[in-house]
Amino acid sequence: MVILQFKVDSPIDAKAAALELYKRYNSLLIAACMRKLDYHGNDVGHAGDIVFNMWWRVKDKPENYDPEKAQGKTPKEKVYRYLRGIITNEYANWFNGRALPEENIKYHIIYDLDDESKFKNDRLGVLKKILDESGRPLIGLSDAEKAIFFTYLEYRPDHKKIPRQVRTMLAEEFGLYGDDSVITYYHRAKRKVQQYYKELNG
Repeated sequence: MVILQFKVDSPIDAKAAALELYKRYNSLLIAACMRKLDYHGNDVGHAGDIVFNMWWRVKDKPENYDPEKAQGKTPKEKVYRYLRGIITNEYANWFNGRALPEENIKYHIIYDLDDESKFKNDRLGVLKKILDESGRPLIGLSDAEKAIFFTYLEYRPDHKKIPRQVRTMLAEEFGLYGDDSVITYYHRAKRKVQQYYKELNG
């Protein structure tokens, strides 16, 4: 927790510390949150989002953790109880609609791969190279499916959820609500791209 407070001066160390925290505590915190939701008769499926919001708060304000004031007998207990305290607040926020603060990042939709200056993620660069070398267009996808798939590859961290701001941006751009959700379009596009690769490789 203390290393996170040096995210400006030592970003690599801070990132490593954040990953270690996640590995150590995420499963425990989700289980605790599920028990709380179940006890109050709420959908336990909310646990992942509530804990995700907790991690966002930790990342946003790591300086709020003070090991001298934290309660607990051991460093591990202090950190765990501190994180549980944030979850208690995020649990309440989840049901009263308090939003997370906006990240200081400007997102935009990736409509196509023609101009490499419009994207940064290596995954899109690899995809563009495959498309260019194959000489075969990525057919079978609607404009919305392409844009959502490309934008997911640009902004979605590995094995994590896409930032909420990006999901909202895509939903508003293409009018996707209810059953026609952004995630539905993404998975539909992903299946079509996988089929494209399969056909390309024989």
